[in-house]
Amino acid sequence: MNYVFKFLILCSIIGFTSCKSSNQVTNLKNAEQFAKLEALIESKSYQIDINAIYPFNTAATTQVLNAVLFPTGNSAARIDVRGNGNYIKISDDKVKANLAFFGERQIGGGNYGKNDGGIHLDDSVQNYTVTKNEKKKTLSIKFNANDNIENHNITIIVSINQRASISVNSSHLNRISYDGTIEALEEGFNDL
Repeated sequence: MNYVFKFLILCSIIGFTSCKSSNQVTNLKNAEQFAKLEALIESKSYQIDINAIYPFNTAATTQVLNAVLFPTGNSAARIDVRGNGNYIKISDDKVKANLAFFGERQIGGGNYGKNDGGIHLDDSVQNYTVTKNEKKKTLSIKFNANDNIENHNITIIVSINQRASISVNSSHLNRISYDGTIEALEEGFNDL
């Protein structure tokens, strides 16, 4: 009986130390990934490829979008746009973006009807700030950009798994959110 008790204590000690060791390795790996993510954001040379769009819809737009999107497997709440050329690129103090828009326009713009209605940016970045959340291992990037007609307030939250959540508040359009992946800016795009 005494040997069984000693064996159980030994197993408990081994189990506790191996769990602690595993947590230390995971924490170290997360810290390294977070440091790499910070360096990427500080470089101001990155791009986000958009995978999905999350429109802010009223009851009317929800009905229309669900009717149009139902056959595609999408819904008014989430639209898959992988491979459709939606992106945000940041290089130094410039932003270039091609973002599809689904939702309502609140104010008619001068380019209304002249393009696809999306958000197209090729402008300098204004009020660029980065806030770090050590506990969640995320970085929050905020900036403003214009397209000569509308002002867009953009918030990007990136995490160590390379996931980026983007929220765009516009002076003329309903709020809209995007989901994508962040990576270093591809060669040849440094001169946006």
